[in-house]
Amino acid sequence: MFAFLRNNCEIVLNRVFAAMAAGTIVAQLAIGWLSLCGTSPISITALMIGFTVGVTAARWLGDFLPVHLVRRNRINGPALALTLALLPLSWLLPELLSSTLLAGCETVGTGSSFQAMLALLFPSVIVATMTALAGLFFQSITPVAGGTWIRSFLTGGIGFSLTTLLCLFAWPLALIPTCTVLAAFAFYTVLKLSTANTANTPKTPRTTENSPDWLVPLHFTAVGILSVAVAQIMNHLVTITVPVLVIAAGITSVASLTLSSAAAERLLRVKGMNAIALCMLALLPVLFGLLAEVNLHISSVNSSPVLTILFQATECAFLATALLMPAILVSRQEIRPSGGRVEIQAITLGMAFGLVSIGRGLSPMLALTLGLLLHALGLFFQIRSANSDTVWHLQIKQRTFEMRASTLMLLIPLLTLLGSFDTVRTSSLIFSPRTQAAIERGVDQELIPQSDANRLMKTATGPTGEFSVWKRAGNVVEFLRNGVSLGKVSTNTNLSPQPAEEILPAIMALVSHPKPSRVLVLGDDTGACLRSCSHFPVQEIVAIRSDVSLTDLAHEFTWGSQDIPVDKDERVRILHVPQIVALKDRSLKSFDVVVASADTAQRLSGIGQYTVEFYAAARLRMNSESVFCQRFRQHELGPEPVKQTMATMLQVFSHVGVVQTVPGEILLFATDSSSGLVNPEILSRLQREHVQQEIATTGWDWSQVAVLPLVDARDPIGIFNRELPPKAISISHGGFAMQLPFNTAKAGSRSEEIRVAFGPHQIQLLAKIPEGDDHAEVQRRLNALTQQQEILAGMPDQPWTYRKSLRMEMQRSPRPPQEIIQAGHIVKTSHPLDVFGRDYFVALGDALTAATQQLPANDKIAELERFTSSPEPLLSHFAHYEIVRLHELTNHPDPASEFQHRLHTVFFTTSTDASVRPVMAAIEQLVHQPELVKADADRYDMLNSLVQKLIERWEARTNWEPKSAVRVQHDVDQSIRVTNLALDQMEQQAKAANVSQADFLCRRRYINAALIGPLRDYRDQVLSHRIKSEKPAENDSEDPNDTPLLLNPDSDLSTN
Repeated sequence: MFAFLRNNCEIVLNRVFAAMAAGTIVAQLAIGWLSLCGTSPISITALMIGFTVGVTAARWLGDFLPVHLVRRNRINGPALALTLALLPLSWLLPELLSSTLLAGCETVGTGSSFQAMLALLFPSVIVATMTALAGLFFQSITPVAGGTWIRSFLTGGIGFSLTTLLCLFAWPLALIPTCTVLAAFAFYTVLKLSTANTANTPKTPRTTENSPDWLVPLHFTAVGILSVAVAQIMNHLVTITVPVLVIAAGITSVASLTLSSAAAERLLRVKGMNAIALCMLALLPVLFGLLAEVNLHISSVNSSPVLTILFQATECAFLATALLMPAILVSRQEIRPSGGRVEIQAITLGMAFGLVSIGRGLSPMLALTLGLLLHALGLFFQIRSANSDTVWHLQIKQRTFEMRASTLMLLIPLLTLLGSFDTVRTSSLIFSPRTQAAIERGVDQELIPQSDANRLMKTATGPTGEFSVWKRAGNVVEFLRNGVSLGKVSTNTNLSPQPAEEILPAIMALVSHPKPSRVLVLGDDTGACLRSCSHFPVQEIVAIRSDVSLTDLAHEFTWGSQDIPVDKDERVRILHVPQIVALKDRSLKSFDVVVASADTAQRLSGIGQYTVEFYAAARLRMNSESVFCQRFRQHELGPEPVKQTMATMLQVFSHVGVVQTVPGEILLFATDSSSGLVNPEILSRLQREHVQQEIATTGWDWSQVAVLPLVDARDPIGIFNRELPPKAISISHGGFAMQLPFNTAKAGSRSEEIRVAFGPHQIQLLAKIPEGDDHAEVQRRLNALTQQQEILAGMPDQPWTYRKSLRMEMQRSPRPPQEIIQAGHIVKTSHPLDVFGRDYFVALGDALTAATQQLPANDKIAELERFTSSPEPLLSHFAHYEIVRLHELTNHPDPASEFQHRLHTVFFTTSTDASVRPVMAAIEQLVHQPELVKADADRYDMLNSLVQKLIERWEARTNWEPKSAVRVQHDVDQSIRVTNLALDQMEQQAKAANVSQADFLCRRRYINAALIGPLRDYRDQVLSHRIKSEKPAENDSEDPNDTPLLLNPDSDLSTN
């Protein structure tokens, strides 16, 4: 008896060790594949094909294993051979995947998605080979009989979760499968040598039900469809990262093993567990809102990254267990087990169907319902074929109804129709940083969605997720995928500035190359970088984009306003293939500039864009003088991921640096150029007209780009002077993908950590360039910008002060005169920019004279337009104020032009601008002249944006001490009045803007709470007392600089 127990324990332990070893190999394959090939649908499909072929081959080849020799000898020869094969393959896996991918790209090309799929099948051969060897290794140690294979697969899931050790230790990814394979073989060998005979181990037969053979593939096809549907739904609730995926696999395996045990079956019954599993999945649409609230609460109050990730993994495991249980239970009752061959084929088929269907517009909820129906049909026929149907008697009032268990299974999927959920709005709320800010400000939960100017404009479904386009402030729209921001773009850069972080990667890369001809754009989901590149004189642009649906949205919102849309430009070629596949394609040849706008590094879709393999592939598409520039979204990340990425790039490029553009945004800069990291001619290129105009669309001046902070990784006394560079990020090391989410979720001031880590080593771009005349021009423009910001922030609603400042700046810091040859003589003339400033004063004086004397001034006002189109600090911005003033003095001859200039003063300014009168004037003009914005929906958006801007301006005045309480009281009264006017008109236009009455009322409540209410309290409690104590002179004081400084055409403003 004891020998029997010992032999059974040996079989169980062998199976556990071998299954966990196979599971770690699968984990290495999955993480390595995702880190190299990405998470696109064709990449996932190719990976699943590899696993399917590997399992099928392992099951077929397993029948030829010389198991009879194992019974006779004490040394398991097949197991030893397979161990010796798996160990080197595990360590060579990164090189094998990369080289076979290169072979695939060179063989079939990457011109289309189909060709990219064929190219990915080459590395999937490696996946199939490794999977087959792992399966054969498992079978050589523990030959599977009966239905035990399913428990072995689930045990392998526990082995899959062993990769969580990489969260704690910076081990190579191959180390874990190496240890588990050796441990499994050693354990088996020790027990084998210490046991006289294990061949005659008795097996306890499992009672089986006579179920149709087609039930197993039916259930596992349902598992594939449900996996895709549930993953799509959960993507709107949690951030699916590698740790979440790995931990969820382990929890799912443990839960499934427990629930499929004999004790659980006796306690809960098979039909009961199946019914519970189907009900859990069917109620997901009903419980979606509750899950969203829970996740939002957890993310807002929990400061522990470990608890957050564990909670998210538990949520995913909860649903994964539910979708697996019907298939697991029916597989355990299978008479002729397939060893997983049929099951993995069915799962792959179901996943492929789900990916294609959802990618082509099928709702995830309908896919969920379809998967549940397949499960229900299988359970229905399983119960009927086993003659185990149960009749339940349900009594309602005086009548008794009979309900069979099999019929009930068919009705459970209909529960999905009881609930409906808005994934777009919910996910945008969960993942938005504005939500966290609103929670910290104490905004009521029901008002959080309306705590900012926003409106859903369009949704679309693509292979990579669900996309939505939201209208934000002014004419800025934001692209979201599954609720996560992809970027912002201005649809009209004349009225609203383009967010600088979206296009600076392209601008910085293009001006860093002496003569860019061919440009490669990777990612760039919004299309903003591609639009900027098209404004440069380049010969060819190749754009590698992730999704056709995103390209359609970019065509509509980003490129539609261009005279020649980017996708219609003959210089532009757009490919929808994985980035790594395109980079491996030699037919693309080399590029002068490579711009990569990557996803956030901690997400599954972004982990493959920061590896040494990715940078090496990008280097293949570059020549010795090419420039590589990559956007790194550093929000909530500390300095260590940035350092590790820099160290990774140093493995590939000669010169590497990071440039911080705006808070939370970093540019990774690399080149092998002989001129170094910063090209000496970059300042002269920044001053070219088309470059200045492109930078001006962001509201920046080119001089601001010249002084961006730079950290040079090769600086001998720089960041890596006193510390060794971190280990490079590679698909052979899973630590970066595993550890980064924990770093991201950690609470703390990331901006302060970045400042402390990089501050001592950063210098301005300007400091890397030899001293010259351009340096003086940069300082001159920066001084003017400083004065402009001081006027807007320190003297709100007093813009006319700029006149005196501009004139003093021109006289105090004149530019060197230029020498030209006239009539054979060298003549010194004023610098063109000084002439430009002098001409401005002359033109302004002429226009003001004509306006005050009631003379025709339209031509004079039109002459001032050219001073707004040429970006000059302290001049061009305030020229818009002057034109608006002239329109007011001349009885508004062109309301449309006047309104556009008003909008420029509102949106093209700094965040510290506290001027409220331009905003109030713009609101009032639009309310009284609604034809200025023709479409009702656009008018709603503009009024909403202006009201939000008014809230921000008053918040900027928190610490401002007014000079005149009377004037401030007038501003308060006017703000309340125009806000109410705007809200009344917005209510009439809400229906046209597709804004529900409930949402508009919430928006109105928020505006009352954030603006109208506080202004009334400020007026009644503060201003009323100050007015009583003010002197009459203070009450009537006006801006002392509100008088024109005029120049006659014949006079001269001496600047040289």
